[in-house]
Amino acid sequence: MLRFSCLLVISVALAIPLFLACFSAQSRGVGHILPFSHGRDSSSTVFRGGVLIDGTGRTPVSNAVIVVYGEQIVCVGTESSCTIPPNASVIDCRGRWIIPGLIDTHLHLAWMWNDSATRNQIRPTLTRLLGHGITGLREASGAGRERELIALRDSIATGHILGPRLFVSGVLSPQNKQRYDVQDVGELVRQLVAVGVDGFKIRLGVAPEELNLVIEAAHKAGRPIYVHPGNLGPEVVFADFDGVMHVSQIGPVPPHRVDEVPAVNWDGTPEAMARLKVTEATRWLLADEASIDSVIASMVRRGAWLEPTLSPPDPNVPWASYLASRDWETLRTGYQQMLRFVHRFYERDGLIVAGTDEDVRRPALASQLHELVDAGLPPMAALQAATRNAARALNWDESVGTIEAGKIADLVILDGDPLGDITNVQRVWMVVARGRILDRDSLLSQSP
Repeated sequence: MLRFSCLLVISVALAIPLFLACFSAQSRGVGHILPFSHGRDSSSTVFRGGVLIDGTGRTPVSNAVIVVYGEQIVCVGTESSCTIPPNASVIDCRGRWIIPGLIDTHLHLAWMWNDSATRNQIRPTLTRLLGHGITGLREASGAGRERELIALRDSIATGHILGPRLFVSGVLSPQNKQRYDVQDVGELVRQLVAVGVDGFKIRLGVAPEELNLVIEAAHKAGRPIYVHPGNLGPEVVFADFDGVMHVSQIGPVPPHRVDEVPAVNWDGTPEAMARLKVTEATRWLLADEASIDSVIASMVRRGAWLEPTLSPPDPNVPWASYLASRDWETLRTGYQQMLRFVHRFYERDGLIVAGTDEDVRRPALASQLHELVDAGLPPMAALQAATRNAARALNWDESVGTIEAGKIADLVILDGDPLGDITNVQRVWMVVARGRILDRDSLLSQSP
């Protein structure tokens, strides 16, 4: 049975007693129901009448009531369990669905500092992300722009810039070793901790013998560390990382079939990209049950999350012309194997998070959630990948990721049921970020 909790909030400094405690009683009347609000003198806002999907996995609650004071949720329940403050702004959510703010765990902003034209797109891009219901994101590249990203993160946190809360990755790479003028990757970890990054991403340039030292250094600093396997090889998933990105890159080929994997001479060209995608798909076609089970068992045992960044074969990609018809069959069949892996990982209670790795100016989180459902996840589980699970992976779960008393009010109100059709997460009616009600049309009017 669903239990509702609430938080008694008392503002001593203002000496204003707040009647926001939750208890079993009849609902008190309110003056009138507002269809929308841009804010009023009252510090309390009530979202009333919608179907609540709180992100915990509990059964949705019809005719829900959510009481927000400032940026904090103080009561979640129904009219019989939450008191509605008499002077509160009340948002009528009847006929709509309320979910936690969405989190995309894999986007790239760092490149936007490369020239003045893209730098000028940063703020409009952030506001448009909010308009799509994305109230949090992990910047997954760093790419030498850690200081700029951290300044942006802090400006968003203090309210000086409007945008999703930001998690900044420091990338452990040869390029960053040069930028920070250090000789070993352990020293790079220490330098990036001093700069203020939130976590670490390894992509390449770390010798196998350095991996455990780097992981230990990151954990000692209290930062999560995650891997983009790339040329480190699929076997890197067995190291003690907190998470693994890109399911396409971890096809576990048994030792006796490694020679069947086509080699790729990477030079950054579209043709090389086409060859790489065929190689990744081939690895999945060669993977056997024992190898797949060993990867899943290792990750689940360690509590490592999986960020699949699923991307089905697309004939419109720039490198498509370099693929023969047999290559397309390899890509399609290999992709089905990836989907089956994701489903098995979910069935074994693995933690799946939703990251898109797409152009940050064109949000694609709804498509990623659709792919997770295609992989066999229930819509509730797919939604949790972009809410509760994502918050856990970013160490934000004490503040956001679910709609519960005591947490920050990051909410998205939808015009369609996401459990009936997960792509309804695109049908955003209202966005609430840190308790602030935002006009979606104004957010989306910003030019990218």
